[in-house]
Amino acid sequence: MKVTPGMKVQACGSSGNLAGTSDGLQRLGDKVKQDLLQDLQAERIAPKLILFDKYLQNLSPGIKEFFENHYEPVNTGVIWKRKVQNHE
Repeated sequence: MKVTPGMKVQACGSSGNLAGTSDGLQRLGDKVKQDLLQDLQAERIAPKLILFDKYLQNLSPGIKEFFENHYEPVNTGVIWKRKVQNHE
């Protein structure tokens, strides 16, 4: 299965933002996780907000690292927003 823009990878809000749930994330295969990471890195998928909970953090080391490098907490809790990118 290929991850495509607009696809509901996990439980998502009406805006299609990625959100972590134990059921949905545990069922994703390695190929889907690889495709997701590649699509995030290529900015084919670029959610504005994520729920960076323990389930999303445990999805894969690469995805966790991507979100840690490209997102930041909104306040306290699991809601993280995409960092502003400086394209110089």
